[in-house]
Amino acid sequence: MAATTNLQALLHVVQSEGRIVLAHADGDVFRYTLTSDKIETRLEVQSKISKRKWEVHANDAALGSFGPADVDIPRAVVVSHLKAALEGHTDAQHLALEEHDGAMDLTLTLRFSPLFAPVYTLPLLPVPMQSDDVLRSFIHDLQEELAELKATVKQLEQQLEDTKTASQTDAARMEEDIRALRQQLGTRQLAVSSPTLHNQLAMTKKRMGSRDGCTKPRTSQPARQWLRHPVPFPVQRPSQTCCCHLRTPMRPFFHSDLSLSSCNKYLEVCC
Repeated sequence: MAATTNLQALLHVVQSEGRIVLAHADGDVFRYTLTSDKIETRLEVQSKISKRKWEVHANDAALGSFGPADVDIPRAVVVSHLKAALEGHTDAQHLALEEHDGAMDLTLTLRFSPLFAPVYTLPLLPVPMQSDDVLRSFIHDLQEELAELKATVKQLEQQLEDTKTASQTDAARMEEDIRALRQQLGTRQLAVSSPTLHNQLAMTKKRMGSRDGCTKPRTSQPARQWLRHPVPFPVQRPSQTCCCHLRTPMRPFFHSDLSLSSCNKYLEVCC
């Protein structure tokens, strides 16, 4: 295996095949086969519609004659750029295919820079086709279409599997959220129906009911001390403290308008 690789590197072996749509070809699709070694380069092009075939053989001298006379580019460099252009790996090269008198001209433009873009025109001559060659070409086309269909089906199956996985993930996340909400709802229901809470509520109502007979409020000592010091502006009267420990805010008043006895009398209100 290593010896074969070294031999190919020594002979500059280039192999490439595929399909391409070329300019000025009326939308026709061409199958191409490119092989190149140390001796010569061979390019074969076949139309998928008419099944006609063209080819060109070129050594170093012939390939040089296909390009500009004042430009000497090694054949290996031209072939590498031709391979990249046929495979569509670069936009730096331009390919065009024109038919005239039964032959084909493949034009390759090598755009090295805006000021240096040599053009090579490869003359492709027609290849006689036998009936079995045409049949083999049809079989080859069917095999390619079958391979494309298999690849498409595999891609769709993968997309469907990814969609199912994403849907399952979303469904699992929604179920987890629903479980969390149900748990919170159960906790709230337990808190509402707790006997302790109802007992506390009943005891509070009972305690409040037992103090309904309270009639005499009492004012806290700090409030009385505060009333002994007159102030020149309206203030908020302090809260009174009832015997049932309920605090009721008073209305604002002027201390200078009331005597201490009238203040004390005014504070004696029922809760």
